[in-house]
Amino acid sequence: MAYGQVSATLPDAFWRSVSWEEAVVPPDPGLRLRVLARVDGMAEFFDPPGNGASNLLWDLVGGGTAHRIDRAGTLNLAGQLDLRYFVEYRPGSFWPADSWKRTPRLYQIRVDYERATRTLYHEEE
Repeated sequence: MAYGQVSATLPDAFWRSVSWEEAVVPPDPGLRLRVLARVDGMAEFFDPPGNGASNLLWDLVGGGTAHRIDRAGTLNLAGQLDLRYFVEYRPGSFWPADSWKRTPRLYQIRVDYERATRTLYHEEE
């Protein structure tokens, strides 16, 4: 299945939430945009979602709302967040509705995080 993926790496980041804006024109209940979110590469995208010590994968549905992650990036790929977007065709979307001919549009991705401020260079006169 085709997908789009966005990744960001911010060492020592505490990932708060993920949100996005989507639209299906015309509105179609047979289509749904799903997002798999992964922190620090601690799961494969085909693993079942979980929030344990070795599996940091979330299955998110519904644009326009903030989905909580609340995890610090401190493991293998410290500070990496991967978001994989794909279309779910719900039951009845192939026949007779022909929903498979349409695609949701993704307009904006927003990730909220916290990170300590660092001074990289300072010189006094």
